Amino acid sequence: VPPDKDLDEAALDALNEKISSDIAKSGEAHVPTTRVNGKVSLRVCFLHYENDAEDIAHLLGLVRKLAST
Repeated sequence: VPPDKDLDEAALDALNEKISSDIAKSGEAHVPTTRVNGKVSLRVCFLHYENDAEDIAHLLGLVRKLAST
């Protein structure tokens, strides 16, 4: 949940769907959604052996940026 927003469950689900879609449109990554306990969640999996902490930081920054728009 973005710290500056008060979102109910439906709004948070919609935000996670939008973040997933916007990341896919950007071409920077593929972050699909899944449901965990009935809530829409972003699902990230790093498999490439060259992924490192910078890649994770970049993706988290992208999620934060898209969550605030």
